[in-house]
Amino acid sequence: MADNLLEMAVRHLGSSGLSALGNALGLGDDKAEPAFNTGAASVLAGMLNKAGSESGLGALLNMATKSTSMDLSSPGDIFASPDKMSSLQDVGGTMMDSLFGNNRDGVINVISSALGLDSTKSGSLLRIAAPVIMSLVGKLVKSKGLNMEGLAALLLGQKSHIKGQLPDGLLKQLGADNLDELAERTVVETTPRQTAHAAHTPPPAKKSGISKWLWPLLIALGVLWALNMGAKKEKIDDGSGG
Repeated sequence: MADNLLEMAVRHLGSSGLSALGNALGLGDDKAEPAFNTGAASVLAGMLNKAGSESGLGALLNMATKSTSMDLSSPGDIFASPDKMSSLQDVGGTMMDSLFGNNRDGVINVISSALGLDSTKSGSLLRIAAPVIMSLVGKLVKSKGLNMEGLAALLLGQKSHIKGQLPDGLLKQLGADNLDELAERTVVETTPRQTAHAAHTPPPAKKSGISKWLWPLLIALGVLWALNMGAKKEKIDDGSGG
């Protein structure tokens, strides 16, 4: 069964992290987890969308690998510290630009409508969810030795987990009518290097003109030598030889 990144993220944050997140965004404790799930699911949808090309998938793999250097071991402390939150959201903002591009503001507005938050808080939620999810993806990439195809498979495995968490209108911002359409774009088979190499491998050199008649000549000479030796042996046997 595919890893459920939403469950992993919520488990990593824990009750103290979710409580601190709720306080930082002005949410009640009972609204922090649903809000985070909405933001994290939207981030995963953005990752699925970016994985629709080999270049995008390569960028995701690079981003996930680099994210393992972030220290998110104590999310409650990070969310409670303005300085640490600012630093985390700077990283998250860069990730959002990469995932959503020109659709970033539209995605933030969709989150705002779904959660009843202003755009500033919705943007903060996404900028927090992005590095949390990306760091978890990075750890899985590292621990399982995933390549681009493995990352694509991991992201495709999230489809059933995020289906009920995406806010209305989010997929429209990504240019898809439904989640299946978004998932179908994801690159699973990248171009194998050996195939590309084989396509440029020159055909084997044709045999030269000499090789065409050399072997038949050698065979004919061998037959003549054998016949000659046989004739000499017969002369010796009948006493007519010298």
